[in-house]
Amino acid sequence: MTADSGQDSMLVIWDSVWGTPKRTYFTPHENGVIYLDISPDLNYVVTLSNCIPQTISIWEINNEERIEPLVTTTFTSNKAKMQHDVRFNTHQIQDIVTTGKSNVVFFNWLVKDSDFVYYEPNITKNAF
Repeated sequence: MTADSGQDSMLVIWDSVWGTPKRTYFTPHENGVIYLDISPDLNYVVTLSNCIPQTISIWEINNEERIEPLVTTTFTSNKAKMQHDVRFNTHQIQDIVTTGKSNVVFFNWLVKDSDFVYYEPNITKNAF
């Protein structure tokens, strides 16, 4: 997988055997992608946008008919800081976490509802 930031950005899913693009998503987020992760079952990609307010999206990469994200939500961190990393939980793909320099946001992807709920705990500087 590769993605870039800026206008006219792309998210590309590559065929690792042939080295050719398997899927290409144009403008996955306004101003592109800052970070992404692939689910342990290799069916989904989660992307994090490169702008505030940030958006997080889930892409169903094995469904060739779907060109839009399965689910997207816009969120603003309580700290008004950019999140710089996103990861699937390796044991429960519905749980996703993003981290920034001084905060963390936990997401739960409600598959049946195709929606996100999220929570940003108040963490003291010493605890973080």
